[in-house]
Amino acid sequence: MTELNIETRVEHLTRGLRRLASELLQVAAEHPDAARGRELSGAARVLTEGVLGRLDCAVVNAPAGPDPEVWDTVAGAAGGAAARVSTVGAVGSAPVDRAGPSGTAREQLVELYLGKYERWTEKPFFRSPHLSERQEVALLRLKWADGNVFATAPLWNDVVPQRGKRVRRLLHTKAERARRLHHCYVLDRDLDSPEGELAGQVADGCRAIQSSRVLRDGGFVEPYAFDRQMDGFRWRALVTAAGRGEHARTDLLAHLDRLEALAAAVLEADVAFRERNNGPAAHAKLTAASQAMTAAIQVLTA
Repeated sequence: MTELNIETRVEHLTRGLRRLASELLQVAAEHPDAARGRELSGAARVLTEGVLGRLDCAVVNAPAGPDPEVWDTVAGAAGGAAARVSTVGAVGSAPVDRAGPSGTAREQLVELYLGKYERWTEKPFFRSPHLSERQEVALLRLKWADGNVFATAPLWNDVVPQRGKRVRRLLHTKAERARRLHHCYVLDRDLDSPEGELAGQVADGCRAIQSSRVLRDGGFVEPYAFDRQMDGFRWRALVTAAGRGEHARTDLLAHLDRLEALAAAVLEADVAFRERNNGPAAHAKLTAASQAMTAAIQVLTA
């Protein structure tokens, strides 16, 4: 067996273990026996910090004080989930500094819901959510075409006279089609900058929010409309980074601030959704959290 095949199998096993750790946290949050829930949550922590830490070649340093708090059935107490996540690590993450600039609630959701190879750094390009059916088909054909068509495709700020002209598959070369579809996609090369890193954080945060259990299974939003809104928000961040304008960094930091506010509301609602069967108080908590989450969605997508 080749080294590449071995690495591929290890990656598959790692992703399976991450899913198992995530399921353990879900079962722990919903278990009616609090003691049993803590045991399951502790098992998820051992799996995450021990097994997955070794597989990822991560060095896990034991904290110099009491053991870190684990996410059990009482997660998200009076201060709200946004306050708790500064001390609670989600699947595959270490405790996060409350004062860190990267946004703890968003990071928690990313670690919980996005696998290593589902993140923006592994994507060759991003498509505009506003494509016509013809443009989307043409772009997907380019994506799966033989050879790396996008290795020589124009960057976002390149001057491309052919841009916007109709794409004819049998009449134009792949390179010509990529030029005609210019500004219908953002390349990873467009995001090779500090601004691109910020846009990547926005992209991951949007996908993690969309994948959260409370929004997938809770029935609080209309999935198609919500996904379209989040895709548009993500696309605006990617275009801002690709354009590398004078105010790109300021605009992207504002994007992250707005996304962090939504992530905090979604995280608290997500915790409450997992605890919804724990009694009338838990149901009331979910109602309040879902109302705050709905208001945060309206603010972000307005």
